[in-house]
Amino acid sequence: MYGTTGEREMNMMMDDNAVMDTGNQNTPSTFQVNRIERASLKSLGVLLGRCAESLLILASLQLRLFVRGFVSSEKRVVGDIAKERIDEFALALLPALEHTEIETMGVGCKAMATGDNEKADLSKNIAQNLREELERLCQPIH
Repeated sequence: MYGTTGEREMNMMMDDNAVMDTGNQNTPSTFQVNRIERASLKSLGVLLGRCAESLLILASLQLRLFVRGFVSSEKRVVGDIAKERIDEFALALLPALEHTEIETMGVGCKAMATGDNEKADLSKNIAQNLREELERLCQPIH
């Protein structure tokens, strides 16, 4: 009939939401809808990839600031606060790294759109370094 379940759902949504003259039967085909959706996702994917890469860079810089505060603190109380901040930061960031698999795949949409695997490698390296540093810093101090 319509094809896959996703195609049927798309057509039903379009039928339910169509605001047009009932005499006009020029509804877009599933192929046209898929083409438009694919083009939109390609544009969005590149933007989201840039955001993810920026987030990695900012996280890396923030971690350096935490480390600087942790190392340069002369009082143990300040060191404990810095350690708590690092631990909280790790609790937020490590699951995100695991979920996205960015350490092994990089920022895929950006690399696919530009054909530039060096950018994917850069994001992989940043994510790997970030994880290593977080895991090192989260180990108990003896």
